[in-house]
Amino acid sequence: MRELAVEFDRDGFLHTQVVREGEIAIYRRERIGGRAEHYEVVRIRVERPVVIKGRGYPERENYPRSEDWGVTGWTFLDIEGAWEKFRQLVRVADSVRLGCGGDSGARAGFVIIPAVDPEDDHTW
Repeated sequence: MRELAVEFDRDGFLHTQVVREGEIAIYRRERIGGRAEHYEVVRIRVERPVVIKGRGYPERENYPRSEDWGVTGWTFLDIEGAWEKFRQLVRVADSVRLGCGGDSGARAGFVIIPAVDPEDDHTW
């Protein structure tokens, strides 16, 4: 699977990964050629392999889409707010992975959150 880059350009911003645990990450965004910076906390999506117009695309990780903002992506002006959201999402992921159903405070290192299959009835 092709993993999401640690650093990439998109929409006039340089994105640099600050931290990642499983599918949850913080990226620092800095305007290319400027100093406007902020932070984004994201749940990285896994895309299935697909063929579009005869061209194959492998299984790959992607940044959340604009229309998913507020559901799988959040913007913060300061790193403290980003860290707070990051820790919250990791706690929830840990709880789901461990079957606790709540904020158990359990910390088990790296967490892998399965991608939701839109053709499948399963949700987590």
